[in-house]
Parts: sequence; C-alpha cells; structure tokens
Amino acid sequence: MPIEVDKATAEELDRLADSAWSWFVVNTHPVTGLTLDRAANGSRGKQRNVGSLGGTGFYLGLLPVAVERGRMEEKAAAQRAERTMRFALDSIDHVDGIVLHFVDWTTGRRAGKSEYSLLDTSIFLHGCIVAAQRFGSAVAALADELLERVLWENLKISDSRTGKSVLAYGFDGATRQLLRAGANVRSSENLMPCVLACGSHGHAIGPWCWENMAIVSDLPARIHGWTPPTEARGLLNAHHGLFTSYYGLAWMNLAGLHDPDGVDLWANARRAAIFNRAICREVFSKSFSTYRPANDGWWGLSAGDSPAGYVVPDPLVGDCNGTVWPTAAVASFPWASDQLSQDLTSWKNSPWWSRVRGPYGLSSFSIDRNWVAPELLSIDLGSFAINWWNARKGVIHHLWASHPLARKGLESLQFSKPH
Repeated sequence: MPIEVDKATAEELDRLADSAWSWFVVNTHPVTGLTLDRAANGSRGKQRNVGSLGGTGFYLGLLPVAVERGRMEEKAAAQRAERTMRFALDSIDHVDGIVLHFVDWTTGRRAGKSEYSLLDTSIFLHGCIVAAQRFGSAVAALADELLERVLWENLKISDSRTGKSVLAYGFDGATRQLLRAGANVRSSENLMPCVLACGSHGHAIGPWCWENMAIVSDLPARIHGWTPPTEARGLLNAHHGLFTSYYGLAWMNLAGLHDPDGVDLWANARRAAIFNRAICREVFSKSFSTYRPANDGWWGLSAGDSPAGYVVPDPLVGDCNGTVWPTAAVASFPWASDQLSQDLTSWKNSPWWSRVRGPYGLSSFSIDRNWVAPELLSIDLGSFAINWWNARKGVIHHLWASHPLARKGLESLQFSKPH
C-alpha cells in the first residue's frame, strides 16, 4: 500500500468509489445516521426502510475519506458520526452489547426477524473506531461506550465439532438466547470480533476465540475435472463467498503478518480472488455465458441478489443462474490488482457495462437470464470503497491502527512478521 496502478484504472475505480459514497449519502438517514441495507441503483427498486448496522459501520469508516476528498465538511462529518453513535446507544436494542442486524432506519426498532449479530456489530464497531480517531473527543467517547459495553465472555459457546470454546454469532432476535452457530473457522471476517474482544479495555477475553477456530484449507486438487491455479493453493475456506476473505482487511492492514500458526490472511485474500476468477472463467463458463471470455470474462462469486433471490453460492459449485457479483470482485483489487486492471478494461468495453453500471455502482447480473439486479447492498459498496481507498492512500488502515483497542487486540492475537 499504496498500490501502483495505471491512470485509467485508478480513475475508473475512483469514479466507482465516489459513486458508492453518493449511494451512502442518499441512503443514510439524516437524523438517525443509519444506512439502508439495500436501495436502488438508479430509478429501479423498491422504497426501503430497513437499516443495516453493518452498512452503517462501513458508512462511518468512509466519513474520513469523504472529508479528505472534499465530499463533506469536517464539522458536518463529525456531527454525522456523533449523531449515528448516539442514536445507536440510545435507540437500538442490544444483548450484552451485540446490536440488531436489521432495524427500522427511522426508529431503530427491530426489523422483521432480525438477530443480534456478532459480525454486523463488529463491522459497526470497527467503523466507530475509525471515526473516533478522526473526529475528536466527543466521537471517541461515544465509540468507547459502544466498544466497552460488549460482554465478550457472555458470547462463549462450545463448538459442536471440536468441543472448543468459540464466539457465538450472536443472539436469537426473539428469545435473546445465544445462537448455536459460532465463529469456528479462521477468516478475515471472523477475525473482526476477535480483535475487538481481545482488545477490550474492561471485558477482554483471551486469544482462545481465534486459536480455537479451525484452519480449513479445503481446496480440492481437482474440481469438475479441472486443476485450480498453483497460486490458489492453500486457500482457506474455499466453500465461502469471496467477501469473507477481505471483510476484516478493510480495517486491518495485515500485509506481511501472520498469526502464530502461520495463517496469512492478506495472502489468502489474493488466493481467494485468483481462484474465484479462474473457476468462473475456466469451469463455469462451460455452462453459463456470463463467465465466458468471449463475453469479457465476468467473475465474482460472493453473496447477494440473483434471479432466484438473495443467495450465498458455494464457489466450488457456482450459481445455478450464472449470476456474477462484480462489486465483490473489484473489492478484491488490493490483492489482485494485476488481474483486475485487465478485467476492468475488458468489462468497460462489454455491452453489459452500460446495463450494470448504474449511478451508484455495478449491479449483480446474469447474461444467461438477461437479468440485472435493481438494487445495491450497503455492505458490498462499503467494503469495495474502503478497500479501494486503502489501496490508494491507506487512510482507513492508518486511522484504525492508531486506536489503542485495535493495537491491543492484534498484539494479544500475536500477529507478527515471519522470522
């Protein structure tokens, strides 16, 4: 960091990231500061009122960039951060500091059957950390209050496979009981709560939350009669969507670092992108037009809207409708800049570019079903924009790393450079 990239590619990604920020401006409530979970990419799409705490966390993390790029005044950005955190403290229900995943963006009340989500709370809190380091003592005090009310020990459950203690993925929205599923495999996504838990000032837990997670290197030597690229060997959690490889890296610059067992999440994000790209183009292209090089080789198997509704496809199996999530692909730019620089040139010349490139970004789509998603998701746009601005100048990484809880958390987990 920063990544060297040709001028045309940098300008295109600047435009996409600025478009993503414009989406957040339109779809973040002016009073509560909550960001919608999803909203239209232009004139299509339904009117929504469901806010996402994960999406709101990405919004908070992007506020310092908005100031630096002249998209928002410093005072206004600080006020937005303060207002959002204050509303979260006063008006959004929580269990032991773990907040609801989805809420009404005007009232903060539970939306639908939402759970109290460990991962979305973590994204929100990491966004609070970044804003706290940029916008002064009032914002920092609110961030500390949100961070320190989480009772991490109360999230401990026993993993059904190993019997080891791990963090539950939250609490049931109706019963407020611990969810049975837990963070039991090492990934950048699951690292997010561990750093917060180990770095907590008043309620810190030991590094067991990370150490007890399995290291799952499950990429087969052969898939559908195809041999994955050598560079993808050692990929963690091959069955997981692309986003799990880089969500935590939006906040943490782990380049050159690994955990005590040698897990290198930064290198794994590249493996995930290389594999995702290759299997789309070389395997699934035999069945679906979307991924064929003749159609400009679109790729990006992650999670999101498809012709079948919201889906989370297994990258080893693919999507049954030939859907692609290009925003998830470009969010991998810091780890696959060489490939994506070429791909963006091809994609911009594709007849599908004008259909999927709306005013706020790239929609998911399927050439085979002649379908384009009408809406964009806040977590997709937020992770892409933060990853890109980190690649440009490292702003979010720098702010996050300057926070004492962040430093303590990584030190407790013993991420270090290899000897």
